[in-house]
Amino acid sequence: MDFQKLMYIPSPPPTEYVTPVTQVCIEQAAYVYKVPAIIIVSVMAQESGKVGRYTTNKNNTRDYGPMAINSSWLPRLYKSGVTESALINNGCLNIFVGTAILREHAVSTGGNWWKSVGNYHSKSEFLHNKYLMNVAHKTERLLKGLLTVAGILNYANSG
Repeated sequence: MDFQKLMYIPSPPPTEYVTPVTQVCIEQAAYVYKVPAIIIVSVMAQESGKVGRYTTNKNNTRDYGPMAINSSWLPRLYKSGVTESALINNGCLNIFVGTAILREHAVSTGGNWWKSVGNYHSKSEFLHNKYLMNVAHKTERLLKGLLTVAGILNYANSG
């Protein structure tokens, strides 16, 4: 699927500014891409990324922002006008991109949300299943009120 056809992304501000993730942004991304908001929030909780930050992986790729968008997506994102800096610093943009990626995985798995969540991290069976179990645990904690959206947003915006 072509990212330009798939993605509706709010215009990023100048890259020197850091803009936070909001609950409204998550709800908008969920609506636009038809991804359950609880899945977006659960993935955010698992990824533990922060607006304005990136991490470098063992394989020398980078994970950007709250949804930990992997740098392997950059060539496709550049074609849509999304820069590395905007992906790091624009919290809402990061959520939209991560949600678009989740949607793309959902399309490729015939709408299987849990398989989509595992594929968001890895298609390697072991890594896929381990990640999926961790996200499922985060979802369970959200549903039980042991983890809150406000807490996840506070962490993501504490970069």
